[in-house]
Amino acid sequence: MDIKDTLRKDFIAKRKMLSKRRKHQAKQTLFEKLHLSHFQTILSYASMEDEVDTWELNHWICENRTLCIPKVEHHDLIPCRVTDMAHLHKKKRFFEPNENSKVVDLDAIDLVLVPGICFDENGYRLGFGYGIYDRFLKQIRCKTIGICFYELKAKHIPKEIHDVSVDGVLFV
Repeated sequence: MDIKDTLRKDFIAKRKMLSKRRKHQAKQTLFEKLHLSHFQTILSYASMEDEVDTWELNHWICENRTLCIPKVEHHDLIPCRVTDMAHLHKKKRFFEPNENSKVVDLDAIDLVLVPGICFDENGYRLGFGYGIYDRFLKQIRCKTIGICFYELKAKHIPKEIHDVSVDGVLFV
């Protein structure tokens, strides 16, 4: 097991230990601290059980901005327009837009909210090790913000040549 695998395992265990109350607090803090007034088209993600909950935020974006949620095809992230969060379906471990969702041009996206198991202060993230977000982040030219529990801030994440940092991290 390499160092990233060890970190991944440790931070996933820490994340699972967070209380429901703490997770709820993080969801509220995310909604309060994420300022979206300068952004129209936002690529978010449909959070999984142990991640910072983005569902309420995504509902708000749906009603007030243009929401995109990614779907994954052959380890590539495809941004799709979502007009109703109820139209997402679970594919493997993730919630994705349905097959009829409109693919959004990368240049139309103003902001990308990036999930991660943990982030360091330089904006490097530790995901599940497939490189899906790294490949995607290399293709875009907009602002990127990582979303993470403050308990999961890493001192340092070893970076490899293919790793891409985000512009900033909102630790909630």
